[in-house]
Amino acid sequence: MNAIYRKAPSSALAAAIALTTALPGSIQAAETRTAIEEVVVTATRVAGRIEDTPAAISAVQGDAIGTGGVSDIRDLQYEIPNLSVGQQFGVNRTFIRGIGLTSVELCADGAVAFHQDGAIIARPAAQLGTFHDIERVEVLRGPQGTLYGRGATAGAIDVITRKPSLETQGNLAVSAGEHGLFAAEGGVGGPVAGSEQVLYRVAGKFERRDGYGDNLATGTDINDRDYRALRGTLQWLPSEALTATLTYDWFKEDDRNYAFSFFGPTTVDPLGGQLLGGQTIFDVDPNPDPFDINADVDPENDRRGHSFVGALNWSEGAWNVDSITAYRDFKRRNVADLDSTDFDAFGRITYREESESFSQEVLVTWQDESTTILGGAMYFQEDLFGSTLVPLNNIELIIPGAPADGVFDQRGDIDIEAWGVFLQGTQQLTDRLSATAGVRYSKEKRDHTGSFTFTALGIIEVPTDNSDSWSSWTPKFTLDYRLGESTLVYGNIERGFKSGVINIGAINPPVDPETVWSYEIGVKTALLDERVSLAAAAFWYDYQDLQVGRIDETSTPITENAAEARNRGLELEMTAFLSDRVTFDLQASYLDAEFKEFNTFEPNRAAEGFKDLSGNRLPNAPKYSISAGLDYSQPLDMGGTLDIGVRVSWIDEVFFTEFNNEDAFQSDHTMVHARARYTAPTERWYAEYWVRNLTDTTVKANNIVAAQLFSFPRVGSLHPPRSMGVTFSLKF
Repeated sequence: MNAIYRKAPSSALAAAIALTTALPGSIQAAETRTAIEEVVVTATRVAGRIEDTPAAISAVQGDAIGTGGVSDIRDLQYEIPNLSVGQQFGVNRTFIRGIGLTSVELCADGAVAFHQDGAIIARPAAQLGTFHDIERVEVLRGPQGTLYGRGATAGAIDVITRKPSLETQGNLAVSAGEHGLFAAEGGVGGPVAGSEQVLYRVAGKFERRDGYGDNLATGTDINDRDYRALRGTLQWLPSEALTATLTYDWFKEDDRNYAFSFFGPTTVDPLGGQLLGGQTIFDVDPNPDPFDINADVDPENDRRGHSFVGALNWSEGAWNVDSITAYRDFKRRNVADLDSTDFDAFGRITYREESESFSQEVLVTWQDESTTILGGAMYFQEDLFGSTLVPLNNIELIIPGAPADGVFDQRGDIDIEAWGVFLQGTQQLTDRLSATAGVRYSKEKRDHTGSFTFTALGIIEVPTDNSDSWSSWTPKFTLDYRLGESTLVYGNIERGFKSGVINIGAINPPVDPETVWSYEIGVKTALLDERVSLAAAAFWYDYQDLQVGRIDETSTPITENAAEARNRGLELEMTAFLSDRVTFDLQASYLDAEFKEFNTFEPNRAAEGFKDLSGNRLPNAPKYSISAGLDYSQPLDMGGTLDIGVRVSWIDEVFFTEFNNEDAFQSDHTMVHARARYTAPTERWYAEYWVRNLTDTTVKANNIVAAQLFSFPRVGSLHPPRSMGVTFSLKF
């Protein structure tokens, strides 16, 4: 159960031992525990114990994060209920309760507000970096219109990095495993020149592994990884009331990761490349390795970024003031073959994305024993460039009369400027009953200059300049009631807002904002002398103008507004200490998410005309999911402790498009992670054996039906195959 206490995620030692003993879960070394550990969270903008927070919030602690555990954002879906994470061509596609990034447009915005140390990371492609030197990750489920404003209609994720300590200390972890994996991460920090007022921490990570598959046409290793990151933090403590923190982050990837896997044709067979003598992976091998491709173009992944985040905190008496200033620079270039054959058939696609952003947020809190008043203001500015380039080589062989040197070129710049102000107050009405009311005003403006070229249609550098602005009021109302010392019941009504959209280089007009009213009730409790903790929530959403992306009949990506959608569901989180050595945790969810009104056109089934999609399930919204872990801790006669754990997660079937057909579908699947750890008597070091995806289950992370230009191939991305390895970790 994440919502009240989160231990390390499951993995294990001799997978066979872990399974036969059925002792799953996460690992806490040495000291056994028999009561729920207190976890303080800050994602609600006021620090408080997670069990006292009237919201659906989960926290994954730092000892669960790292190679063999929660190594990046997609691993969170096996730790958090109603969270689904995939990626498409190196773009993070996170969904919470059925809402997330559905657009296939370059530079599209997600519906989950993603922050690191309180500062927004706006680009979904910049959110896929490996977690390293992390204190915890907090996930707020449900619209966060008042606290976060724009782009938080699904929820919010905040990654909190480790900060310097008053004593010099460090850590180092080295991992090696399958697929030629080698990873090293660590950090060191403490006082600068013995000062108790100036502290530092430097941390980094290096990860390299071979590819999960091969390009059979070129012999190149693909879906490999070459990643490195560095973080430096400097903290100044001039007084007990004031803390100033400056953090610099840098990362780089240069590999052949994020390849498009080919899953087969849809309504058109053969593909264009096959007509010209090319072969798909299925022509070469009727039963291929799912991670292999057969393409004339090798995938390329080149991304890098750096950022500065400056934070000031002043706290005196009832007052607390936080200022967070951030600058981010991010660039990426991805190349893939969309025609999915080994013939040079107008399939090489190159995505470029460049973002430079600045954000400033100020939060002011006044708090006494019965009243909390929280107010804030936010400003965000981003200069964004994007381009999608497809040379139409040999297209004249398919389309007579088409220019031999043709091109599909969609490019442009967008200047985004957003600001918001909010005020929220909580009043304790009685010893047990509290009420919260808040409201935020958000405004966003987008100016776009760009062009669209598609020579096969006779369109040559058509200007796509456009601008628009949108604003919204997003209120929140909460009542929470305490039943005794350890049970909290709450009800929440909140409105969420996601800004309108102007797609880079797109011909279609600006897209309206999406809005949602959310109604939620929940309970959090601890039982049996705090040996069992429970958190449950039920929710109902009313969505208007939900933004949905697709490829239109001219092979051009567009985003449009679905008229209405309705989401409703249940969530349960639990942790139970079955004995002083055995811990069980469970996350379970039910989600009924469907379109209420939506008429649209499916290009690869043009003869059927426009379709009424009312009643269809939303993409990336599994109806049921459950994850359970069991941990066993055994002190050894030789000294030290052996911890064994396994986590088993089952996720229901998922549709990847609004049409709910088998062209873009993942059946229900089970994922098993396991590990075992020996911790030395001094607790200064441990050695761990881990395995992820023990049963080597092939799972689609995403699946799209590509454009008519490529004869509608089904392409997408896969979650990693089975991987196992060892980690040695040292504290000093």
